[in-house]
Amino acid sequence: MLVWVLQRTNILLSRFMEEVGTTSDYANSIIDGAKLIGTVRRISSVAQAMHETDASQRPSPQSLVQAASSRKKLYRLAYSAFRSLQRIEDGDPETIVEMLRETLLGPLHDWQTFELALALGMATAFSDKTSQPLRLLPIYPGSAKAVIQIGTCRIYWQNRTSSYSEPEAEPSEVIVDGILTAYGIAAGSDRPDIVLVKEDGAIIAIGEAKFFTNEMESWRSAFREATAQIVRYGRGYASGSALHELLSRSLIALWHYPKEERPNSLLADKPVALDFVDLIEGNLHEWSDRAAKAAAI
Repeated sequence: MLVWVLQRTNILLSRFMEEVGTTSDYANSIIDGAKLIGTVRRISSVAQAMHETDASQRPSPQSLVQAASSRKKLYRLAYSAFRSLQRIEDGDPETIVEMLRETLLGPLHDWQTFELALALGMATAFSDKTSQPLRLLPIYPGSAKAVIQIGTCRIYWQNRTSSYSEPEAEPSEVIVDGILTAYGIAAGSDRPDIVLVKEDGAIIAIGEAKFFTNEMESWRSAFREATAQIVRYGRGYASGSALHELLSRSLIALWHYPKEERPNSLLADKPVALDFVDLIEGNLHEWSDRAAKAAAI
């Protein structure tokens, strides 16, 4: 079984390098993994097992049992890797999420993961509604690049985009900035979590995600903060009636939003509000309707 895991890992590493290229940020990790595999394959006992084993055949149930109970840690690790592969092939969500977090995105803070979940949820719903293909793009935190493309539209994460213009400060903001300046503290600037943009730069929607741990008490304060932020961001893209239209097709995603606290129906002229369960279950139909209509204009 150990031989099969080593050989399969080596094949996947080679294939991955061909896909991403030597200039990719993943290249160093792939090279390090290949070196580690090469070192293990030079161990005498491993080399002998490789010589005596047909690596083209998957491990037998008997070899799996033997590896799982082996006194040698290397064999137990190989068993663990093989079982992870089986769970991924079976579509086990926990194993897949763990694998993605450790290799594709990770490590990320929970709030960052929630923001990306919102981005993917919005992209999937928008793609389904507009029948446009969805393509995941390389994620470069802090860059000006989009993270998802849907047809000619793009989704940005933690990026104002070039369409943003600093709005005139409101009276309360002027006072806050004055106090901070007096104490020698920069006012700073923040960015919308998610922005859905048309090819011409027009903003279709803004998404604001709020992650919190105290599910029973924190959702109201999170909702207030998200509302204030999404309005402030919106003012950087539109004004007057255009601002109200932008907000009506924007989205507030809370980690938890109690069903019993929600309005009986979604408010047509206000941002759509939902939570993580809604994202998982794909309950973004109303939002995607509004976004698709804006994209078609």
